[in-house]
Amino acid sequence: MKKVLFRYSVFALLAAGFFFSGDKLSGREFVASAMEETVSEAGIEQTQVNVSQSTGIVAKSYTLTAEHKRFFKKLSPGDEFRVRVRLGKNMGINPTQCQFISGNKKIATVSKKGVITAKKNGSVVITVKYKKNPNLSCSLLVTVADRSVRTLFLADSRGVDIFTARNVNIYGTAHNGIVVFAVNGANIIQAEDIMDRIDLDDYDKIISWMGVNDYGHFERYTGLYTRLIRKNKKLVLCTIGASSNVYLPPEDYNYFGNHLVDSFNTNLRKFAKKHHCKVVDLHKYCLKHVSIDNVDGLHYSPKPNKKLWKYIVNQTK
Repeated sequence: MKKVLFRYSVFALLAAGFFFSGDKLSGREFVASAMEETVSEAGIEQTQVNVSQSTGIVAKSYTLTAEHKRFFKKLSPGDEFRVRVRLGKNMGINPTQCQFISGNKKIATVSKKGVITAKKNGSVVITVKYKKNPNLSCSLLVTVADRSVRTLFLADSRGVDIFTARNVNIYGTAHNGIVVFAVNGANIIQAEDIMDRIDLDDYDKIISWMGVNDYGHFERYTGLYTRLIRKNKKLVLCTIGASSNVYLPPEDYNYFGNHLVDSFNTNLRKFAKKHHCKVVDLHKYCLKHVSIDNVDGLHYSPKPNKKLWKYIVNQTK
């Protein structure tokens, strides 16, 4: 049986995939008026940004479904962003047929026409429901941060532990000028899913501390990382940290043993050298500055870990 790195053996998956149009990596289904380029790997596609000629407001389309699709957007205080709504690939609907709800109007408001106005820094969920059938909906988690915030940090549960000791996932929270996405149990599947849901136009730099749940297989990431580089994103790769052969359960050795950690990091460095990516050696740092939990031999203490985060921020400036 395959295993993944769970904290307390609990993994909250991301909400189901979303659909939208824009000049970026998109979801597994795709709605847009004009296609510029299609990249077939992993269902990732690229489309054209829609800008209202009358208002100059960027507008993107989202499909309402029974699965309540969620995706992510970063805005800055004062920005406006129009949500266009569809019931299918080619069935746009008038915004008056929808209900738009802001979870926190102090952070961002949304008009009856679907125009989001960012007010102040923070995170807020904007929910869109079809009035004729409220079960058809989608949501947009909006991160409001300063315009200078153009970096994203992607991590698994070890990344969660940097910020909290609680068993939670972190979506779109800004820390020290970096927007954090850290998900318990995450591997390449969740990494690609998050990239599918994010508007990559919002970011210039992607920092990745992913891979411990991929059992030594760095090659799983080459497609995603290559596509990010082709999108002219500055990619920073962090080596994954060691496990403890003393505390690691015997049945987990073939999934999380240090021979697999070393193999992953070796191939990560080869990829980084070939593609001129910066490498942050968190393997070395964690050996010296963190303790490996004796419960599972995988997670690190202390939790949270401000020094580890400060090191990552400083190394990726």
